[in-house]
Amino acid sequence: EGDILALTRELCSIPSGVVVPGNERLFERLAEEVPLTLHRYPSGATHNGWLVPDLWRVERATVSLDGAIVYDAAAHPLGVAAYSQPFQGELELDELLRYVVTNAAMPEALIYHCMWQYRPWDADWAISMPHELVRALPSGTYQVDLVTHRGPGEMLVGVAEHRGRSERTIVLNAHTCHPGMANDDMAGVAVLLRLFQRLAGRDTFYSYRLVLGPEHLGTVFYLRDLAREELERLVGGVFAEMPGTAGPLTVASTFLGGHPLD
Repeated sequence: EGDILALTRELCSIPSGVVVPGNERLFERLAEEVPLTLHRYPSGATHNGWLVPDLWRVERATVSLDGAIVYDAAAHPLGVAAYSQPFQGELELDELLRYVVTNAAMPEALIYHCMWQYRPWDADWAISMPHELVRALPSGTYQVDLVTHRGPGEMLVGVAEHRGRSERTIVLNAHTCHPGMANDDMAGVAVLLRLFQRLAGRDTFYSYRLVLGPEHLGTVFYLRDLAREELERLVGGVFAEMPGTAGPLTVASTFLGGHPLD
């Protein structure tokens, strides 16, 4: 258990996303645990309404009052809403708060704003700020210096195989695109890495395939490029998420029931 927690913490420390610079380091680290075949999908690729977004990074993201920085949103990967546009200007407090993501029920938390990761064409700008800080902001004219960059890049998906006696394959999937978030889903990634290590060298009936990549987009584009005969070997898939919550472990049934996974 402690080993999985340590790995989860390490993975959470790497600023990942759909298409961000930190993904190269993340997948290098994942490949140290389980050998991965890396698939790359260029920005601008489309399939069935899905779009691989540009590479996005934050250069700086400060909120200042009277020349003093009151908040550095770039200090944590959740501080700037993913795929925010750049913005530089002055805003009164009530105007500034229209661009702040916060939650009074979780006063110390940074709230994850992910919509523009999957709909980059809708992007405006926003910052995530703990509510305890929001409550303490005095009235005044704030200076916002948000510098972000977008350009061509690649979405990464890592795949590993465990061959069983049958070519019929069960897919095990977890996602890599939520930076700094353990249960959603670096804990899922860590659990599946350890599971695949346990499978190594074991005699199994089914074959197993580990697929690690951005939620929705990663599997959409990975499946797009599989040959029909390979698709027909896939028995089904299990998505591992929220393995560290306080409640009992839960396995969902399939939508229609009567499936081999059930």
